[in-house]
Amino acid sequence: MLTITQVKDKIGAKLHGTTLSKLSGSFYDKCSEAANNVITRTDPYTTIRRARLENAIYDKVYNYTAPSDLKGISKIVDIRPIALRDNTDDIRGTYSRNFDIRKEKDTMAIEVINGTKTIKLSKELDSRTVLHELSSLTLNGTVAGSNDVENLTTNTLEYVSGTGSIQFGLSGSTGTGTITITLSNNIDLSDMEDVGALFTWLRFPDASDLTSLEMIWGDDLTTNYWSKSVTAAHDRAWEDNAWQLNRFDWVDATQTGSPDSENVAVIQFNFTYSNAQTNIFMDCISASKGEAWEMLYYSNALFRDTTGATYKTLPTADSDVLLLDNDGENMFIYEMMKIINQEVRGKSAERDYKYYDTELNKQEGLYDMFNLNYPSQAVEHQIDYYDFDELDGM
Repeated sequence: MLTITQVKDKIGAKLHGTTLSKLSGSFYDKCSEAANNVITRTDPYTTIRRARLENAIYDKVYNYTAPSDLKGISKIVDIRPIALRDNTDDIRGTYSRNFDIRKEKDTMAIEVINGTKTIKLSKELDSRTVLHELSSLTLNGTVAGSNDVENLTTNTLEYVSGTGSIQFGLSGSTGTGTITITLSNNIDLSDMEDVGALFTWLRFPDASDLTSLEMIWGDDLTTNYWSKSVTAAHDRAWEDNAWQLNRFDWVDATQTGSPDSENVAVIQFNFTYSNAQTNIFMDCISASKGEAWEMLYYSNALFRDTTGATYKTLPTADSDVLLLDNDGENMFIYEMMKIINQEVRGKSAERDYKYYDTELNKQEGLYDMFNLNYPSQAVEHQIDYYDFDELDGM
């Protein structure tokens, strides 16, 4: 693989005596432009990366953070368990609308909201445990507000699951609001201790005013409990007035005293905030054990530093490495020649520009041959119009 220094040497030797010093802009910017042209037309196998999916994946939790360098919305190569895989662990691709309607098991999609990519994934795992639906203030226990919480009530129109949600406001200009759920029956979460996660849905009016959300669960709220604070939702930053799932990983929760995971009796949420709020909604508290999974995907970064630790869409040093083997590097070099010749040689570069463009794009040219030899490994997206498992019983 070439370094940027070697790229400069190869290009300089093809400029008919013109030097790179005549470039009006940054050479690195030209590299980024050429790289975008290459990865638009190809999926180089040298850009496949591996990433862990969150802390784990969970039953009936459908959104997960996508890697920041994931290329496009259809360039996932594989999603698989880190432990032993069997033939049922075959995740198919679909489109976000179809996924959202059906949530069919063993499917995935990429959804983009407000410029942020999210992996939507449905996998049937060990069933979650619902601690409280938060559809009532008195059913299966009591739900109470304290500190700055005001106007606590239920709402049967605005909710995610069950038959409703709780609704309340925060009265102070800054401070803490507390929601406490005392359960009617103790819940056994022993199989999730230190390996599972707890979840709740939250819709907060102005996300910039929410500093942190703390969850406390255990025998009581004074001597025997676990606590964990989060500053973002499960799959992305908090957003204004959007239902978002919040995850509290047990493994790094703080333990106070000697709580008994077989007898969880009380749950509490503490909101640290600035500026008074109205119309805050919470819904459904659950716990899941989850499984460790990972993904392979095509990166949009065609460069990395010499240590291999940092991948880049824009090179920042001459020692940075171009992530193409020798059978792909000419695609990049020729794209660079088109860009640079136009700038430093003007009209006199017309013949050279045509030559490089033809070599790249003609039938059996560089792009054709690369895609023939290395077809994309990305999972193809499909739409199922019928669920034949459902039709079997008709």
